[in-house]
Amino acid sequence: MRNLLSGIGQAIQAKAVQTTPVQGQMMSGKVVELMPDNRAIVQLGKQKVHAQLETSLTKGNAYLFQVEKTDPLLLLKAIKGTPVSSGRNDIQQLLKQLGVTLTKHNSLFLKEILQQNIPFQQAEVKKALALLEGAGDKPLARQILVQMFQKRFPIRSSIFQALATKQTTEFSSVLTQLQNQFNDEQISVSNEKVRVLLSQMKGSGSSLSSADLAVQRITTEVSAGKDTSFQLFKQAGIVREGMSFTEFQQTWNQWAGKGEGVSAVSQTLPGTKGKSVQNPPFPQPLETISTQLKKLFDQQLPVTDKDLKTLSQWLQTSERVLQADLSSNLRNQWTSQYNELSRRRVFEKLTPFLSPQEKVILNDFVKQMADPVSKGPEFASGQLEKVIQMGRQIEGSQLPSEQKSALIDWMSRSSEFLSLKEKDMMLLKLKTVMDFSGFSDERRLSSSLQQGTNQAHESTLKTLLLQGLNDGTTPRPETAKQMLHLLNGIQLTSHVDQQHTLQMALQIPGDLLGSLHDIHMNLEGRKTQEGTIDPDFCHIIFYLDLANLKETVIDLNIVDRRIAITVFNNSPKMEWLAHQYKDSVREGLSDVGYELSSLVTRQTHERQTSCKTNKEEEREEGVDIRV
Repeated sequence: MRNLLSGIGQAIQAKAVQTTPVQGQMMSGKVVELMPDNRAIVQLGKQKVHAQLETSLTKGNAYLFQVEKTDPLLLLKAIKGTPVSSGRNDIQQLLKQLGVTLTKHNSLFLKEILQQNIPFQQAEVKKALALLEGAGDKPLARQILVQMFQKRFPIRSSIFQALATKQTTEFSSVLTQLQNQFNDEQISVSNEKVRVLLSQMKGSGSSLSSADLAVQRITTEVSAGKDTSFQLFKQAGIVREGMSFTEFQQTWNQWAGKGEGVSAVSQTLPGTKGKSVQNPPFPQPLETISTQLKKLFDQQLPVTDKDLKTLSQWLQTSERVLQADLSSNLRNQWTSQYNELSRRRVFEKLTPFLSPQEKVILNDFVKQMADPVSKGPEFASGQLEKVIQMGRQIEGSQLPSEQKSALIDWMSRSSEFLSLKEKDMMLLKLKTVMDFSGFSDERRLSSSLQQGTNQAHESTLKTLLLQGLNDGTTPRPETAKQMLHLLNGIQLTSHVDQQHTLQMALQIPGDLLGSLHDIHMNLEGRKTQEGTIDPDFCHIIFYLDLANLKETVIDLNIVDRRIAITVFNNSPKMEWLAHQYKDSVREGLSDVGYELSSLVTRQTHERQTSCKTNKEEEREEGVDIRV
């Protein structure tokens, strides 16, 4: 599996961040062309720059340069003034200049930096060599440090530890260690939240019943004055019409202890002290609540917030069109918004999730709009009214991102009352890991700061572990720190943004698919105007180690929503299995708006050979996973 996974690391590391030269930086470069007045064109990595040279140099030779100035013209100073070959003497001279001890690993690290034309500051190299000296696994440390320089990461111990942990640690293993350490009945209320979240992420079931877990969530929220679950219940039709959050909150406060407050309930939940779980005032029986939330879960469609906003604007304009005379400005606005919906393929995304009757209505309307003769709202008004009604129903059932996370949590808490299909259970586990690990904590915080809001978010594993470390309640701090390093390492290496493409490399617990080790996903795809991966033209690779089939790579290439699947596995049964499940795969893809173009099997060594052949290529196809 290590050999199979190496392709991910090589692909991620190969896409170094391109930066403009910065004053004080040192980098190797080649003099491409000499010009009058000591000017020259110098090749620095993949870019050619016009530079002013301090001394005369020889065309075609490579030198180690230091950036003296960047404005108004780049001024480069050649260190020593003699060509650099990244040979032993040059490395020794540079280490001496940096005031660093000459060792084998120091020399190898600096040689690799020079050979790859990676720019560096002298202070950064000194910090990196100090980290290298303290590392146990020198070759791995060198590899990580080179990656840090390629990506222009700050040379800090915390970042180095995060990347090292990501390289050497299994997500599943640390989750299991944490779960074992939090299985003490005497843990604090905040740590009980960690224990519940760990069981949800592993899908192993909690020591508490679904009723206990539901009470825990509601009482925690109402004590903090949060109405997240109440709004979710309202959307799902669980609370009676007209009920306010204040009334909902008072009901739970009164039940909690007749003046003792709901905090008393929360304190008793980690144990089995009884009264807190006697006849809780759920607005409906818990089985009914679970069923209604499952319906709401099934109604959530694979469209982005931008898609929904565009649809809402078009529906609003369409209603104006039906209510008033069609002015030229309004008609142009309507047409522009419809074209944007078409460009974003919103109707195509929605079609697989509509009823047969709704599909007929939408398809008739789209065909009418495609007719150059009868194109426009005045000709399609009959279908338009039906489409507006259908669109409003779809729009009204979609949840904002924060409530979607709350819905996922509620689905996990009430799973004993739900009969989920295997694929739905896997999807729920995957969404739990992606939403509650803490991968997006910093992005959410940054978004809140930019918007000037103070919106409360669902507690994630990262935030809860940080809170436990700060207040000293975490049972084994070293394991919590290891998990935090791992989560940070996954974040740091998960995203590469190029001009026209996006790449992601994710690592998630293997429990989701019954894999013996973590699941690795390499995602790459064409970038949309909104800066996201285009799900119509993309590519995804799963790296698995399954109990029965062993090492398996599943490669999905998506072109115009048509998917070609290649399964790499050495099992003699694989071709037979692929044939057996081909119709099921085709049907499943059709249900979500994709078409299976092919399903073939290959031997694992064919994948490894392909990785070795193509590891330096700049690929244009991409990858996407719907989560």
